[in-house]
Amino acid sequence: MIEIKNLQKAIDGTKILDGIDLEIKKGSVFGLLGSNGAGKSTLLRHLCGVYKQDSGSVLIDGAEVYDNADAKRKIFFVNDETVQFMSFTLSELKEYYKVYYPEFSEELFEKLRKSVNLPLKKKLSTFSKGMKRQAIVIVGLSCQTEYLLLDEAFDGHFFMRWSQRVTMLRIFLIMTKRKYISEKECLK
Repeated sequence: MIEIKNLQKAIDGTKILDGIDLEIKKGSVFGLLGSNGAGKSTLLRHLCGVYKQDSGSVLIDGAEVYDNADAKRKIFFVNDETVQFMSFTLSELKEYYKVYYPEFSEELFEKLRKSVNLPLKKKLSTFSKGMKRQAIVIVGLSCQTEYLLLDEAFDGHFFMRWSQRVTMLRIFLIMTKRKYISEKECLK
C-alpha cells in the first residue's frame, strides 16, 4: 500500500505540496488530475524516492521510500522526460534495468517489443517521442514491480495501432491486480 501523510515540499521557496494525505491500496489504478504546475510530477517523484520531502512521510508497504533501495525495487517510475536514456539502445536499456529488478521478464519484454515493432539495436535518440515512451513503458512492465508509476507516459501513444494499445492496456491492467503475474497469463 502507498501511504502519504502530511507531505510538504517547497522548491526554490515556492510551496509545491502542502499537507498531502493519500492512501492507495494495492491493486488499485489511481490517476492524478490537475493543471500544469499543480504538483503531480513532484508527488510522483516523492513516491519513487527521487525527491526527499521537507516534512511528512511517504511509505510503500510501511517503509519510507527515500534512500531505501528495498522499497524502490517495488516501484518503476516512467518519468515524463526520456532524455536520460538517449545514449542507450533498447537492448542496453533492458540490460541496465535487469540489474535492479530481479523479476524482469525477458519473455514479456520481447512480446511487448515485437507488438509495437521497436528495434533493439538503435539508439533511443533516433526514436520518435511515442517510440521512446513505448520503450520505457515496455521496460517498466517487464520489470514486474508491485507499483508502476506513469507520469504522462502515454501522451505520444495515440497514434499506435488499436491492437497495440489494447495489448499494452490489457497487460497493464493485469499487472495492477496482483503482486506478480505469471508470464503465461500476460503473454496470451
